[in-house]
Amino acid sequence: MIYNTGRLDGYVSCVKETKNTSWWAQFCQRHNIPTHIWLPILGYTRVWAEHYYRYAGDTANHGAEATKIFFHTIFHRIKSIFDAGSRYFPAGFDKSTIYAKDAIQPHEVKENVFSTYWVGHATQIYTIPYYKAGGELSSFTVVTDPVQGHLNFFLYPRLTREGVMVQEYPQINVIFLSHAHRDHCDEGTLRLLLKTQRASYNSEPVVLTTKGSYGMLKAIGFRHVIEMLPGDYVTFENNSIRIVSVDSLHWANMCSHDAHTSAFHGACIGSNALSGSIYFAGDTALPYEWVTNEMTKHCGRIACSMQPGGPDGPWMETTHQSSAAGLLMHMRLLKKHLGDEKNYSLSELLAKPLHTVYMHTKTFKLGAIRFNDTDESIARVLNALRAIGSLENIDIKNNPACSALTAPEEHVVHEILKIASTIMFRDDNGVIVKGVPAPVVVKILEQQVRIPKIGERVDLDLNAQADGTWHHGASDQNELQQDQHAAEIAA
Repeated sequence: MIYNTGRLDGYVSCVKETKNTSWWAQFCQRHNIPTHIWLPILGYTRVWAEHYYRYAGDTANHGAEATKIFFHTIFHRIKSIFDAGSRYFPAGFDKSTIYAKDAIQPHEVKENVFSTYWVGHATQIYTIPYYKAGGELSSFTVVTDPVQGHLNFFLYPRLTREGVMVQEYPQINVIFLSHAHRDHCDEGTLRLLLKTQRASYNSEPVVLTTKGSYGMLKAIGFRHVIEMLPGDYVTFENNSIRIVSVDSLHWANMCSHDAHTSAFHGACIGSNALSGSIYFAGDTALPYEWVTNEMTKHCGRIACSMQPGGPDGPWMETTHQSSAAGLLMHMRLLKKHLGDEKNYSLSELLAKPLHTVYMHTKTFKLGAIRFNDTDESIARVLNALRAIGSLENIDIKNNPACSALTAPEEHVVHEILKIASTIMFRDDNGVIVKGVPAPVVVKILEQQVRIPKIGERVDLDLNAQADGTWHHGASDQNELQQDQHAAEIAA
């Protein structure tokens, strides 16, 4: 596959790169020692690092945080044996409701219709339409953070199955890796994906990864590996597809000794057949507002936002946004979408083609989290907004409807109301009014935000209004077989 790389002019990143000047790094560099070697049990393990990476303002000891989270997780797994309330699934939960059986890709590629299929956790398969040089409409396929199976059968088992196994993936053009944590960058899954893509399609995906991960991926066997930092971009198919690395607020390590030795990022994906960009947030703490502004400044209108649903818990705030923060990010992007325009009616605000789809949830137990945490957190925020009503004299602390909110949820409600109070719109009498009522904000979020089922494909028309009706892939097995056959023919 032919691709071109570049860097956005003037992009300001919050990721800080520091050169490793230790004697060991100098020795390894001088003697051409590889950054990663293969060890029994551990797999590919880092020997040395050329740089270290942190985001601006990050001073946390993430190794210590990870240790606390590990023991917190083990404690709650043991506790769940005796306490039903601590278990991942609620008592009597019908697990058959977790899954859909959609075809991975749509039968027909359409202009301005983007499809996302949720495999589970942060693994999504995107089908992106684009126009070839001759004007023919075709599709480009991206998989994000592919991880299959358990992280560790005893310590971090997978608690919900995959929507589809790696062996059944369609032909993948690009693998996008957000960072080197094992729930996002799994050596075994990547090795299997490379093997099956070569065997099934006689092709090999291009891997877009972060600075510091190149050695491991080349050692696995990938021939086309591109390291990126926020602000870098890669174009494909004669500039018809552009994937931009954008900031996330996180960290990375694969072992106990290699913290901060590789970078972390999200992605903005654009196409000449889409009217807006697709934003994959990856794993991130709630981004600084200036980081979001920098992304939209360089990537244009975000039409669809893939947001992580937590995990919600202690010692995670510096690296993971809360489930509720996905709603705040939606409102930030909506505000950017509206700009300074004041002539929208409320019905037009509700119909804005902006979509948020949740991921990074409902798969692994980390700390005390449970399967329904994201759903319940979003429900609490929406219930609080419904009860608040008017934007005048808001008192979240003393509002009974807000008493169930956690501290991160309370912050999200406050920030959403602050954004809503700045939005100008035209009322039924044609008068320009400042401040969207909280119940209308609830309608906007209910219509434009979705938590899909595992194995569900959501087809998003990026020009059509978001009316709460989400178009998803057929569950007919014949269509699935036809889609796979079509992919084989294309290969």
